[in-house]
Amino acid sequence: MFTTVKEIWANVLGFRMMGDRQAFTREEEIVRARFALNVLTEFDELRFRYTEQFKDEKSRLTALILDTDAAKELCPEYGTSPEGRIRYSVCAYGPAKMFIRRLFKQEAASKRVQIVLFSSGGTASGKSTAMKIWHARGRDVLVVDGTLSDLRTARTQVRYALRKKKIVIIAHVFSPVEIAMRRALDRAVERGRILTIDTFAQTHFKSQRTVFDMDDEFGNHPSFAIRILDRRSEQGSVSDLLFLKSNRYETFIRVLERSKQAFADECERRRLEGSPLPEDIKAAFLRVGRRVG
Repeated sequence: MFTTVKEIWANVLGFRMMGDRQAFTREEEIVRARFALNVLTEFDELRFRYTEQFKDEKSRLTALILDTDAAKELCPEYGTSPEGRIRYSVCAYGPAKMFIRRLFKQEAASKRVQIVLFSSGGTASGKSTAMKIWHARGRDVLVVDGTLSDLRTARTQVRYALRKKKIVIIAHVFSPVEIAMRRALDRAVERGRILTIDTFAQTHFKSQRTVFDMDDEFGNHPSFAIRILDRRSEQGSVSDLLFLKSNRYETFIRVLERSKQAFADECERRRLEGSPLPEDIKAAFLRVGRRVG
């Protein structure tokens, strides 16, 4: 068993961490490195554990959903408790993302997959809820549940799926940062899923840009489509790209300012209602640094 960062990283040959743009404590670095080593050396076992959850009550295969947050559960330190999710959420992100990207290439190349559905939108926009309708479909649908904030990754994966003769759909969910921040804090309290405000703002800003770029590049492809869902209301409503363009975020700085204000407003609302945000969650959101996935 490797016990130091140096020993662990010495065995992660050729490993390039994805998405990490901030410093980690020594403990976080060890957790991250161990998880990365497991992804590299025990991929088949982790793949089995991950895909087993996508069966219905009759043990039939349902649509496989690739979700980096769900993949974090494969990290022992992260998945054992709500406290672990808060403490190790950011450092488990890189290895989880690497696992999901590798799994995507395998599943998107599968002959049984006919449709690749990418969810898109800022953190806590309501994407997972919107995607539940696909969960009842068979394994011919591959759902990539993420923000689509990374343009390079999005372009690479869409091109790959189209080369494999799949139908590609981007389902973008729009939710103002003020509404999304409340959802983000609710799930942080309920499930221990945390992120920094910087990351939150980046996902809302960059996911929109990615959708517009994808439309420019693939909009005329016969096997490519973009769907827009407006989640300003709880039930949501179907919309189009013209709606999204009319609600376009022009600058990241403005989105970040709105996100910080929304966070402050939510903290104050919770305090006045007698259920203040726990200090460890507040500290995690205010942490300096970001990653986008």
